Amino acid sequence: MPITACPATRVAAPVEYVWELLSDLRLYDLWWDARMRRIAPEGAAAPGQLAYATTRGLGRTWDVSFKVNEVDPVKHRVRIDAALPLGVVNHATITATPIDEISSHLAFG
Repeated sequence: MPITACPATRVAAPVEYVWELLSDLRLYDLWWDARMRRIAPEGAAAPGQLAYATTRGLGRTWDVSFKVNEVDPVKHRVRIDAALPLGVVNHATITATPIDEISSHLAFG
């Protein structure tokens, strides 16, 4: 059964800084509850790129992987398909939109 959700928040950071965190998979460890194990190929986020990470929850370690489908630096948007624990698949679009020089709107859905 599909479930749709789009959490969003205002962040106290310029959109350029937020975009840096979104467009470099090596920096994901700074903002998500997982640790990146491998990125193939290495480098800035690009369509077709695969990422493998490990996270902890419910007293155990879980493997997480995702494929980058789209990277749009003009719209500050990354689309991924994530394979999560227990067979959950997340088709996610992460978008940062400038509010002003010092804050951004961040949506994940």
